[in-house]
Amino acid sequence: MTSIEHDSKRILIVDDNEAIHEDIHNILDCRRGKGKDSETEKLEQELFGTDSSSETSKPGDSIEYVIDDAYQGAEAVSMVTQAANEGFPYALVFMDVRMPPGIDGIQAITEIWEDHPQIEVVICTAYSDYSWDQIVNQFGSTEHLFFMKKPFDSIALKQTAYSLTRKWDATTKNARYVKKLETEIQHRTHQLNEMSDHLKKMKKDNEKITLAKNRFFDTITSELQTPLNGILGITDLLLDTELNDEQRSFAETIKISGNSLLLTMNDILDFSKLDGPCKESEDIVFDLRTTLESVLELVSVAAIENELELTCFVDCNVSELLVGDPFKLRQVLLLSFTQIIKTEESCEIVLSVSNTSKDSIGVNHLLFEISKLEKMDSDYHSRKRIVNGLDFNLLPDIGEQGKFPRQEQVEELVSRLGGRFRSENNPDLGTTIWFTAQFGISSPSFPSVVLSSTIIGMRCLIISDYSIGRRVLSLHIEHWGGLCKVASIKENFVEKINLAKESNLPYDTVIIDLKNQPPERYKNIALEITDNSKRHSITPPRLICLTANAQRGDAQKIGQYGYSVYLTKPIKQSQLFKSLLLVKSLKDENQFLDPSTLVTKHFVDEFTPDYYKVLVAEENPNNLKSIISCMTRLKVRCDVTGNRKDIPAVLKNSKYDLVLIDCKECDDADFDFLNGIKEELPDLKVVIMVEASDHISSHAIKKGVVDNTLTKPVSSSALISMLQDNFSN
Repeated sequence: MTSIEHDSKRILIVDDNEAIHEDIHNILDCRRGKGKDSETEKLEQELFGTDSSSETSKPGDSIEYVIDDAYQGAEAVSMVTQAANEGFPYALVFMDVRMPPGIDGIQAITEIWEDHPQIEVVICTAYSDYSWDQIVNQFGSTEHLFFMKKPFDSIALKQTAYSLTRKWDATTKNARYVKKLETEIQHRTHQLNEMSDHLKKMKKDNEKITLAKNRFFDTITSELQTPLNGILGITDLLLDTELNDEQRSFAETIKISGNSLLLTMNDILDFSKLDGPCKESEDIVFDLRTTLESVLELVSVAAIENELELTCFVDCNVSELLVGDPFKLRQVLLLSFTQIIKTEESCEIVLSVSNTSKDSIGVNHLLFEISKLEKMDSDYHSRKRIVNGLDFNLLPDIGEQGKFPRQEQVEELVSRLGGRFRSENNPDLGTTIWFTAQFGISSPSFPSVVLSSTIIGMRCLIISDYSIGRRVLSLHIEHWGGLCKVASIKENFVEKINLAKESNLPYDTVIIDLKNQPPERYKNIALEITDNSKRHSITPPRLICLTANAQRGDAQKIGQYGYSVYLTKPIKQSQLFKSLLLVKSLKDENQFLDPSTLVTKHFVDEFTPDYYKVLVAEENPNNLKSIISCMTRLKVRCDVTGNRKDIPAVLKNSKYDLVLIDCKECDDADFDFLNGIKEELPDLKVVIMVEASDHISSHAIKKGVVDNTLTKPVSSSALISMLQDNFSN
């Protein structure tokens, strides 16, 4: 039974002498002292040595006790148990030691403490029946046992009763509090266990959902990408045959639609990997401008629907080749452009990239900004200040209310790129997005290699799980002039490699395309081929990995396994062709790829570009805006420098096909400056922008110092005409 708190404390007197009971009652029971005559008080003073005038001030006089009596040890044990069951337990027991004929006080205390260890006990005895050592051996070291000799001192008895009942009260309250805490802890623990079980169940459910999602995307990968590769591949072959105008138009429509579907599918698959289990970044060599152009191409359709004109502005100091994760950068840009397209319409949007700093270990810190071109005009100088100082404190804080959907996901991706993210919603200037990122810098990996113009005579072995894939790949390689054999993964491909060696026609490259296999499976195949080559003294063929089951970090693993090329499906035929050209060139030059320079689709695009590069030296934002917009539409890669004094240094660090320079004065100093550029780079096309046609510019053309002139303000038609004059296609 739960004990109930009482104002008075309960005391039990256990002694076989009734006089002892009477004495203790008289001392502790305040009510007995009321109404006594003077003679009785005098007698008490003589017996107990008390002073009635001072007793009222002693501790315990104002305290009321409920005092019960027991005359034998067994009776005391029974009364203690009964009191506890009634909810009004004893706080203190005055226990005599010698109480014949039953159990003595020591035995009674032992039985009481077995069930009620918190009760305070005072042993009252006139004899030394038990020594202190015997009592300690009986009860052990305890703070609940005290001794008092008969006859009693009234003050000592009152103080003892007061102190011990208060001690018992505090101990009991602490015990109840501890019990309450234990109950609460058990309750909370039960709740936490339930929550933990619920979270475990949710985790299992999420794992099932993730597994189902991964299986779904694996199905898309294997069941859609492979046939799409076949469609695009056969269409390319069809376009190389003799077709009439109508047939060629149909085939080109199939190719355009297929490429559009390919881009959309890649976008869906890329987004599906954002929430996947493998979120780590990978470091591969990629071309920044190619990545930017691919993003603009993806969002161009939605931009046109909102009447948006997209422009890309890249500072000339930004390195072309970077080392990092182009996938995460691409996703950040796609999510940011999605927000811009949702919130803006009927305007021009510029993506600008500036190089803020480069530290001693070769890390580039880049700042990306997506905003209206009008803001580029109105906030040009402050923007440059932010760019140069990388001072995000200058950017306004939009707070939680200003965040756009999926911004937290974008911020996480940016943080994985080593940068920070900010956005602003301005009623007049619209939405602006800034973010920084860190990338390593890579120089061209094979500056001494000249690419072969053909793969004629190149011997290839295709190992693939896909019958359609084997067929399409072999058709392309044979169409390009290569010699091709195919094998499924279940066949003994090592034996085919050995037979080719015995026929003096060893394979130059082996293309491996597995269905839903992790990188470790590619590793095992590579080991089989390289170990076999060592045993039979065969020059190991170059290994090309094709995969539709790409995860972040796989590229680095594949490079370490000995592969030269890593291409993710669907694969553009141009990328495959250039990869084979690169492999053939490296074989001819007897150069071997290092894992850090693994050939990927990003590397292929930057190493064998199909575009023209133009350097623009112009400080006026309005002229710059029209030039950038026009070149973006024409898919001409355009870098910008505001100061023409930087042109010689920029031209030394990067190769350009044409430089467009603003000549304000067009005087003899300008002529000497342009002449110096032409003497240093005679094949470089030099075009100047002037206020009006004059003698100096005409003279410069005649002397071959410049190739064309444009009159400011430069119109789009004049710019297009100039590009057509200088670039035949």
